[in-house]
Amino acid sequence: SHNPPRDNGLKFFRDGQEYDREAERRVERRVADPDPPAEWTDWGRAERTDPLPDYREAVVEYARSFDAPLEGLRVVVDCGNGMASVATPRVLAAMGADVVALNDNVDGHFPGRESKPTPESLADLRAFLAEDDATLGFGHDGDADRIVLLDGDGEVVHEDTVVAVLAERYVRESQAGDPVVVTTPNASARIDERVRAAGGRVERVRLGALHEGVEAAYEAGGPETAVVFAAEPWKHLHPGFGPWIDGVASAAVLS
Repeated sequence: SHNPPRDNGLKFFRDGQEYDREAERRVERRVADPDPPAEWTDWGRAERTDPLPDYREAVVEYARSFDAPLEGLRVVVDCGNGMASVATPRVLAAMGADVVALNDNVDGHFPGRESKPTPESLADLRAFLAEDDATLGFGHDGDADRIVLLDGDGEVVHEDTVVAVLAERYVRESQAGDPVVVTTPNASARIDERVRAAGGRVERVRLGALHEGVEAAYEAGGPETAVVFAAEPWKHLHPGFGPWIDGVASAAVLS
């Protein structure tokens, strides 16, 4: 994750969606339970798979649906020694971009920089962009759900601007009668303005609860309701691609 190594851990998913709060609490209760854990021979069936090739191909196909070829675009990606290392540079290259990758080996000790992408931790990326002729840059955290966008001069593009641009785009391209964008209370009102202008509406949910906000929007909406985008600062959920927060998909779509 974006935490320092001593606080790093596991992220759990079921059917492509992160565990909700209650599921996490069940795990916590089981860990704290004084009863001994199950023997490994009782764990059930296990299998080893390699989802990366199919995932990368799916991101490329999804992003290409926006008719945005990247031939001639030079992009710099600071993977932060995280999971983006095996995804974002290859996805953008497959889409035709000229990609420069920094800190693109997976190492949970994060030797290249602090994992959380901030203007301070992305100093090397910013300096590289300032000297290079790249068009834009991206910075990821360890689990690649966060993404920071930088312009060709190495300046960080404000997160609310990024959310507003993506939200407006998804609303305009939606065929739903009631397109909804879910975001958080700390997001700028400019997001509401862009979404309203495009014919949609915004629903807000507490920070860290995007999945709950998506479910609530559907429960409160009618048959024409469709959540077309959900985001909190630097974390984006693309419902047309999958029900998870995905910084790799954001990089592909933003490029």
